[in-house]
Amino acid sequence: MRSLHPLVALLAFLQTSNLSAAFSQPSLPKTIYGIPNSGWASPKWNWGSAFGTGHDCAMICRNQYNTPAKREKLVDTLIKADPKDSESLDFEEVKL
Repeated sequence: MRSLHPLVALLAFLQTSNLSAAFSQPSLPKTIYGIPNSGWASPKWNWGSAFGTGHDCAMICRNQYNTPAKREKLVDTLIKADPKDSESLDFEEVKL
């Protein structure tokens, strides 16, 4: 008797498990700085444009981290962060 290819076995498992529901449900849209439609995938983000929520968020980020001391504090916070406490850091802001 032939065994299933590992990927086929994994797909079969996911179809019959509760994990498949977790992977198939869309996640809530993320926002940056509380600006509506500011998630990375938002059509209003307008990548590379001087107009759109991406530009608005970048302006806030530039103002918030406008000195070497503020940027150093951000990096220090990231280094010392507890990985189990995902609420303490806004990784959408960090990616920006």
